[in-house]
Amino acid sequence: MQGAERDIYRPPLESAEQCGEIIARIQKAGPIMVIDPEKALKDLSNTAKRAAIASKLGMSVILIGGSTDSGEADVVVPEIRRALDSCGGNTLLLAFPGSSRQVVLGVHACMLLDLPQIYPVFEQNEKLKEHFLGERERIVHKCNVRRIPLVPVTYLLFSAGSPTSVEKVTGISGIKVRDDMDVGRVMETVGPWCKPGDQVFLELGSSPDQPINLAPIAREVFNATGVVPIISGGVSRAEHVRQITKELPYPVGFGSLAETTPPDQFSAVYQSLRASHPLCST
Repeated sequence: MQGAERDIYRPPLESAEQCGEIIARIQKAGPIMVIDPEKALKDLSNTAKRAAIASKLGMSVILIGGSTDSGEADVVVPEIRRALDSCGGNTLLLAFPGSSRQVVLGVHACMLLDLPQIYPVFEQNEKLKEHFLGERERIVHKCNVRRIPLVPVTYLLFSAGSPTSVEKVTGISGIKVRDDMDVGRVMETVGPWCKPGDQVFLELGSSPDQPINLAPIAREVFNATGVVPIISGGVSRAEHVRQITKELPYPVGFGSLAETTPPDQFSAVYQSLRASHPLCST
C-alpha cells in the first residue's frame, strides 16, 4: 500500500477522548448526507460524486451505514473516503453501522448505537439478544483494534407508515407519530431513554409523502439531554429542513434524496437544503 492509498486507511482521529469534539461537530453540521452501503454499491461512482460535491460545498459530516449488509461497506467506504480526501479531507465520514461488518478502515469514527426499543424484544427472543449484544461487542473490538473512535448514540425509531427494514430485521416497533400527536405522551416512552449528555438520533422510519415533523419531540429530548439531537427521515425538500429547524438548529439527515438526485443536479439541491438551515444560511 503506497502513498495516498495508505492514507485512506489511517484514521486521523486517534483517540476516543475526541468523542466530545466529534459530537460538537455533529451539532453544527446542518444537513447531513446519509449513505446506505447496499444502495450505494449499485451506483457507487455517482454516490462518490455526490459526496465530493457536498464536501466542496461545506458539508462537515457524512454518515454511512444501514440495517443490512453483505460486505458492501468494504467497497463503498474506501471509495467515498477517496472522494472526500480529494476535496481536502474536511468532511468526517462516520460509520452508522447496522452490523459489525460495516466497521471498516476508512471511516473517521463510528457511532456505537444503542437501541433501547429492542430490549423488550429480547424477552421473547433470546437468539436475537445474543446476536445483538454480540454485534455490539464486535463493533467495539474492531474499533479498538483499528483505533477508530467510538461515539455513543441513542437511536430512536419513529413510524407513521409501513414497517421499515430496521423493524423487520430487529423485530422492534417504531414509536407511532402523527401531526396531531400528544408530545407529552410520546415522551412518557422516550424520556427514560434520554440521559443528560446523550447524543440522540431520531429516525422517522416511514411516513406519508409529507413527513411528520419530529421537532416537537426533539425539543423535549434536548431539554432532557442538553445535546441537540439528530433528526432524519423523509427529508426531500428545503421546506422540510426549514420546518424542522424552526426552533433549534438540529442536524438533519437525508438519505433517499441523495440517492436519487442526479449528480449534475445535486449541487443545487444540497445548496437549497443548506440555505434553509439556520447554521448554514448566514
